[in-house]
Amino acid sequence: MKKFIYLFLILISVFSYIFFNKEETIILKESIYMEREVIKEKDLTVFNERKSINEDYIGEIIIEDLINEYVVQTVDNEFYLKHDFYKNEFSQGSIFLDYRNSLDDQNLIIYGHYVYKDETSKFSLLHLLKEEENYEKYKNIKLDLGYEVREYVVSKVYYYDMDSDKLIYFLTNYSNEELNSYLNSVDEVKFYDTGVEISIGDKFLTLQTCVRNRNDLRLIILAKEIEKWRS
Repeated sequence: MKKFIYLFLILISVFSYIFFNKEETIILKESIYMEREVIKEKDLTVFNERKSINEDYIGEIIIEDLINEYVVQTVDNEFYLKHDFYKNEFSQGSIFLDYRNSLDDQNLIIYGHYVYKDETSKFSLLHLLKEEENYEKYKNIKLDLGYEVREYVVSKVYYYDMDSDKLIYFLTNYSNEELNSYLNSVDEVKFYDTGVEISIGDKFLTLQTCVRNRNDLRLIILAKEIEKWRS
């Protein structure tokens, strides 16, 4: 009889533990869901506010401790070379997506100035990625499109020679043959091996900026898309 009572009490204890922990888990999940909804609403509010200021606004590009810039896109690749986010004339220009791009393209191409007078501005600091010692710190790139967030990891860093007929970084979509040829050519000139490879079927991001005192060169950061989610 004592054994029966003892077993009965153990079963009650186990049941109570499972029940109350289940309740706590449900409450926790509901709390996390509500928190995410609040963040989502807040993020979209900010996005919409920026969009109301400039209809060309498409999102924000972030490399932690390096780059945090609005991204715009218009009908050409000229206007934002010399205009700021508010469309005022500005020698530093803006960060902008290639006018040919749709967000569904294989290769999103984003341009930004190297600023001689302020080497912390726009895309100037991308030059830190030429040094392998800086790779781990700055390898992750986030493109926040308001309704969606895409994450990339830097795959290749190299100088594009303006006379090159092989380093074709500026296609929005590649055939398999074109992509293989391009990547093989990049491997011949890249600053170092990141260990991150781009393959057929991958999507990627290309960041382009100027090189100080070298009008014949451009710095290219090629980054592989690794994750995408609805914000």
